[in-house]
Amino acid sequence: MVDEVDVEDAVSRHREQCAHADQMTADYDSRILHQGTVLTVGGAYEVKGGFHILWNDMAQSFRRSYGFWLCNTCWDPAATERNGEECHRCRDWNACGDDCRLSRIYCSTCGASETM
Repeated sequence: MVDEVDVEDAVSRHREQCAHADQMTADYDSRILHQGTVLTVGGAYEVKGGFHILWNDMAQSFRRSYGFWLCNTCWDPAATERNGEECHRCRDWNACGDDCRLSRIYCSTCGASETM
């Protein structure tokens, strides 16, 4: 059994979270970025310097894609270099999920570049 007040609070919080994700999605569509990991409808993004990585929850759960980088200036897809050293987990077991080898992100359209 659950108290009715607890159910109402949970439903209210869920509606607030959905409304927030809707607003963040609308902001993203308007090219307004927020710092940190920002949940959107169907996925999320995270800003790293002059670039942001965007991912789709469904594609990530099926391991089809871990996301892709976009330039914050021109919003074109960015290229990446992975010249960094693998972490202990990647070297001895399997992928750490932190893209530990990522060394640089750059945009060939506008020339922006970020060393990681």
